[in-house]
This record gives sequence, structure tokens and C-alpha cells, in this order.
Amino acid sequence: MLLRWKAQADGTTFGYNVFRRVAGHRVRVNGSLIPSADGRGHVYRWLDRTSNHKAQYWLQVVRSDGTRSWRAETIAV
Repeated sequence: MLLRWKAQADGTTFGYNVFRRVAGHRVRVNGSLIPSADGRGHVYRWLDRTSNHKAQYWLQVVRSDGTRSWRAETIAV
């Protein structure tokens, strides 16, 4: 499943992790951190080759200071 999200460049985002709902829990599905792109916002695409088309996804934002937060909305598919 191809996932897409748009992020605003704020200078503090180091990268992203993608999570999918598995047996009622959020499980990270990307093998390594998806690095943040430089510039004024960016549209990201990431392909989950292990998913079915009815999966739910969440995006975790990793800041340059090591803190992590969840995006309020799920990722568009």
C-alpha cells in the first residue's frame, strides 16, 4: 500500500516512523527512520509491501532533540 503525507518544514523534524494497527496495537512497519526533507514542506511517499488495503496507519514525528509525537490524523492512502 502506498502511503502519502504532507509535512511543513519547521527545522526541528528529524524524520518519521510509520505505524500500522496489528492485533489492536500500533506496530512500527518502516525498517529505518524516514528522513525529513529540507525545504518548505514536502510530500512524502512510503510503500508498505506487507499490508492489506484495509489497514490503519499512524505517523510518528521524530524531532531533532529526540522527542516523538503522533500526527493527529492518520496517513492518507
